[in-house]
Amino acid sequence: MGGSKTVQKLVKSTRTKVRKWLQYLALFLGLIVLYVILLMAGQAIPRRLVLDNVQKSYLQLEKQGLYYEGIPGASWDNWTDSYFMNSAVTEYDGTLLQKAIANAYTTYSELDESGSANTIDDVKYALEQDSDAIVKPYSRYWVGMLTIYKILLLVMPINGIRTLMFVVAAALFLVSAV
Repeated sequence: MGGSKTVQKLVKSTRTKVRKWLQYLALFLGLIVLYVILLMAGQAIPRRLVLDNVQKSYLQLEKQGLYYEGIPGASWDNWTDSYFMNSAVTEYDGTLLQKAIANAYTTYSELDESGSANTIDDVKYALEQDSDAIVKPYSRYWVGMLTIYKILLLVMPINGIRTLMFVVAAALFLVSAV
């Protein structure tokens, strides 16, 4: 009789573990679905709504160059920011899901996957929708950040985004220090 209770406990324990793993799997798959939905939401923002702030941002990036060092030892990564600006205004043919996954950008360079040597110039080509420029997909790890950038570009240019990011980082630092 004692062996029967041990088996029952083992079966119950195994069911609990399987149930827990199924919950983790459901959570994982749910997060992937949420991520894809957010990517599609970012791509659903019309180009015209972010165009003004991207143009303002482009003028600042052009003035600063790729790696602006306003304070010695601290620089802005304008290469990455210009890539986001470029992708935010690049028109790409396809369904909303295809656009979200493609994360397309505009360039003149066929050879280099990262675009031309100066991505700030590529922002200009994307803004102008230059017919000689090439629209290329670039599905990499930072595709999710574009959704956040496009949402922020609805209300502010790059200066505002940088200020907001600084405030958020400082607040998180202060909260973690307490």
